[in-house]
Amino acid sequence: MKVDFKIVEYRSSAYTDVLALQEAILREPVGLKFTPEEVADDKDYLHIGGYINEELCCATALVPEGDNVRMIRVATAPAFQNRGIGTLLLKYCEGLVKERGFTMITLNARERAVPFYQRSGYSIEGEMFMKLEIPHLKMFKKIV
Repeated sequence: MKVDFKIVEYRSSAYTDVLALQEAILREPVGLKFTPEEVADDKDYLHIGGYINEELCCATALVPEGDNVRMIRVATAPAFQNRGIGTLLLKYCEGLVKERGFTMITLNARERAVPFYQRSGYSIEGEMFMKLEIPHLKMFKKIV
């Protein structure tokens, strides 16, 4: 399956689509929406959208933190789930992170997503914690 990944400009129409997908997958099921403060913080993030035939199928954002990047809001549209697209998104982000000179990706994985990240080489750090009333684990992968 061919997925075209693009860096999405903050406040563009593509950004609006990315944010809507992330909100629908990650926030609405737990009764939440992104706050204006969260959206304002997005100006400092690198937003990525994955497209199949110009249809948005997945998205994430990368937050630079020193030599590391924190990956947030990893979301795949329901029609495209369980087709390997999330793995392609991770590989794209890992390449981009390496190309830009960062050495590690960190993320907070929802408990049910931990096996997915482990299959892609991410390791668990620390104990389970609650975020948005959902169990999470901090995970990381060194990029070499």
